[in-house]
Amino acid sequence: MSELTDGVFAVEPGDEVRVATDRYEWSSPMDVQDIEHVEWTPTDGEPWATRTVELEGGYSTEFVVSCSEGDTEIALHSGDKLRGYLERFEVLEDVDDTEPDDSETEDGGADEGSDGEQDEEDELSAVDIETPGDGDDDQDAGDEDDADIALPDGVSEQDVRDACKKHQALGAVAEVLEIPAACARTVTVALGCYQHVSDVTGTRYGGVADVK
Repeated sequence: MSELTDGVFAVEPGDEVRVATDRYEWSSPMDVQDIEHVEWTPTDGEPWATRTVELEGGYSTEFVVSCSEGDTEIALHSGDKLRGYLERFEVLEDVDDTEPDDSETEDGGADEGSDGEQDEEDELSAVDIETPGDGDDDQDAGDEDDADIALPDGVSEQDVRDACKKHQALGAVAEVLEIPAACARTVTVALGCYQHVSDVTGTRYGGVADVK
């Protein structure tokens, strides 16, 4: 696995992680709130796994990271927004956090809180990236794993891909396929379709319009 997937697969609830994407680097660590780890056993070939990590950043902002073993491009979502692709995902205890400018610590640490608030304000004012909608899915579909995936009864790989093309929200995909949202997330990650939908489910899904 790559360093990024190593980090995603290593964290546990309660850990703190340093996160950066190709668009923004969060100076304050995020808290790992929950994980969903699924082991896949194909009919032939080597077993593999997928993992979804739920994070909480400043101002209780929620983030979601999902990937499969060996992924080199991992998306970071916040609600219905794609916040970029991971360039850093490290457990805090593994990072050498040397504070810049020793004069700040000599002043009693009062500036640390204000700097943290400014960082979060900068984060919230950063330009959001619109979640990709319908795109060139043929290329993604052609490079998917050949291993059989244990899909829910009555649901085919093509059903999943068609649902992701027609709907923007993960909740809508789950509704169309008549499967739980967590199962829809796992299946879309496994089939390489997750990056084409917004991770919006539950009560937050009600206001999201579908892309026809």
